[in-house]
Amino acid sequence: MGDTTSSQGSVIASPSRLKAVMRRPGVQLLLGGRPAVQLKAPGPILAMDRYSFPMSDFQDDQPIVPGPSPMDAPTPRPAGPPSRRELKTRSRPWAHMLAGSLARRQVSPNMVSLSSVLFSALAGILVGFSGHTGSAGLAAVLLLVGAGCIQLRLLANMLDGLIAVENHLHTATGDLFNEVPDRVDDLFILIGVGCGCGNTTGLILGLLAAVGAVFTAYVRLLGGSLGMPQYFVGPMAKQHRMALVTVACVIAGLEQLRSGTSVQVLSLALLILIAGVLITAGRRLSLITHDLRSS
Repeated sequence: MGDTTSSQGSVIASPSRLKAVMRRPGVQLLLGGRPAVQLKAPGPILAMDRYSFPMSDFQDDQPIVPGPSPMDAPTPRPAGPPSRRELKTRSRPWAHMLAGSLARRQVSPNMVSLSSVLFSALAGILVGFSGHTGSAGLAAVLLLVGAGCIQLRLLANMLDGLIAVENHLHTATGDLFNEVPDRVDDLFILIGVGCGCGNTTGLILGLLAAVGAVFTAYVRLLGGSLGMPQYFVGPMAKQHRMALVTVACVIAGLEQLRSGTSVQVLSLALLILIAGVLITAGRRLSLITHDLRSS
């Protein structure tokens, strides 16, 4: 079906030709008689109901070739932080040497990720039993060794990414092995700290802290699923939580040797952690909301 001319002199284009014209570079849709973008194509402008086009676009001897249109350009997303957690230790020479050594021994990033679960489970068991031993000396040892296991968990979390990125060993399931063990790690450690308090209140605090830690990670991943940057901001991101718990376990161990109890130290650490994860989740939600409204 070809183009025709109405009695008022306006061009009436066939649907196929109209679609092709609209995709030409420099051709824009004019709504309400006011152009949204000034036309760049030369020649007189011919009104067609609520659309306007250069007269040359309707000459039969000039074939219309569909092309990209500014309207087809994707909506720019706001710039944001990278989707990888920034760690100062990741740039240290010893970290690269250790990651390279593991890679040469055919240790995969996923294996390192799973090892963090073992360290976290061991930390949770040791710290949890420290509140039920009846021996201050044994409790102190359990707390100090548990603190070391927490740091080994963080080391594994750092090395799996280094091995995957720096040694080009990223796999299709790498993101799953990166996120799921992290959440299990938080549960093991924080519930273990709650058990280490030796009372029901401490256990409840440990459960609340574990739920809060998982929720902050959920908020971060939710932003990524919506096309926004993943925000790792604190004040109680993963590295901050583990630093707090590690220090609390060391102080609690020393307190066991001094006074034979560590309930107050661990309980206070959990209260601080719960308040911190609530603030952290709120900050991340605020940043995501701002990005969604400005995109």
